[in-house]
Amino acid sequence: MLGFVQGPNIASLQYTQKILEQVHESVVKVPEIQSTAEISGAGFNGNAANQGIFFAHFKPWGDRPKANQTVAAILKKLNGQFAGTITGATAVGSSPPPIPGFSPLGGFNMQLEDTTGEDSRSRSLPETPRTFYRKPMEAASSSLPAHLLSLQQTPLSMKSTLTGIS
Repeated sequence: MLGFVQGPNIASLQYTQKILEQVHESVVKVPEIQSTAEISGAGFNGNAANQGIFFAHFKPWGDRPKANQTVAAILKKLNGQFAGTITGATAVGSSPPPIPGFSPLGGFNMQLEDTTGEDSRSRSLPETPRTFYRKPMEAASSSLPAHLLSLQQTPLSMKSTLTGIS
């Protein structure tokens, strides 16, 4: 989770720190949160004494199996607490957006070169991996990493995994 605190324009750094301490007290009471960090005087709009940011690291999903232990449920609860208990500033927690290629939800972009010599446009996606297994990438340079692409099709979604086999 990431969040921000915005105090009045005339707020001092010490004022903002006290607000962040209130945020910290609420966040550490949540059993699904593993660790927290707060930074006073910094914000998403730059540095200012009346701004602060905070971060919370959740326990693994396996340790949070219930519906009320999701990030969305915890954020709803915490933001309600912030609105009801923190006065003199605004404090809001949110789920960070996915970062392409970095976060588990951000995904990645990949380009494959078909070195089989066959017209891959006429094949359906599930047939493609069988072709890769049948005829390895002969044209690939030995200095480039090789990867095994495994695609699994289910009725509702397409899943893919990429495993390095350099």
